[in-house]
Formats: sequence, C-alpha cells, structure tokens
Amino acid sequence: MTPPFPRGVRDPLDADHNDRSAAGLLAGSVSDEAKKLCEVTKMALDEAIKICKPGVAYRQIGGVINDIADAHKLGVIREYVGHGVGRAFHSAPTITHNRNNGPGFMKAGQTFTIEPMLVQVGAHVRTQRRCTTDMQTAQGYGLE
Repeated sequence: MTPPFPRGVRDPLDADHNDRSAAGLLAGSVSDEAKKLCEVTKMALDEAIKICKPGVAYRQIGGVINDIADAHKLGVIREYVGHGVGRAFHSAPTITHNRNNGPGFMKAGQTFTIEPMLVQVGAHVRTQRRCTTDMQTAQGYGLE
C-alpha cells in the first residue's frame, strides 16, 4: 500500500523518513534482455536480503549482488548506494552494492535500504543536469 505522502518525505505518523520504491515494472512489448535484467536484479535483491542479520558485515551485501550480476554478465552501478532510514533521511549505514571492503556490521533493530541497480552494459553512470535521478550509463543508455 502506498502512503499518502511522496517517497523520501517524513511520515507524520511515526516521525521517520520513508524510502518506499520498487523498480523493474514492465509494460507493453519488452525484450527478453530487459526481462532478464529485471529478474536478475530482483534475484540479487532477494539474495542480499536473505543474508541480513545481526553481526553480518555490510560489505557482504555487495558481494552477493556482484556475484549474481557477474554470473549473468551484468554490471552493477557503483555510484548509488543503499542507506539507513530513520529520523534522518539517507543516514548511516552506507550499503554498497558491489564488492567492497567497507566497514561495519549489522545490528538488531537497524533499518536500511538495499537498492541494487544492475545494467546490461557498463557499470558507471553520469548524472544529467542537477537532477540526480536523471542519469545515463557511460555508454549513453538512459536510466530512470
């Protein structure tokens, strides 16, 4: 159920920020490659969630996602990360979605996002104008 306030806006009922989004919705005629990209991205997210428990290093999330992307010959966007969610929006911890040596371990009661972005070509993006949600891969493919 979608709340009556936009993503990233403080929830007046619980005073915490929200970050509720889903991607990978397909409409109309979609190529097999696009379907595979969405399926593998969802698989990477699901497998990353499965390892989450107190004491697990945050960096393991990136390892799981990167392993799945590699197995399917896909790239992982490195410029965007998951993050803590609470009274401060985009707070610690930083959740990197590629292999990394980042510090920190999960703790009971933490809330954070895992937001893998897999791509068919390249693994780096450049943002357009001043809007960080309008971006392209280095090869010029648009991401929305």
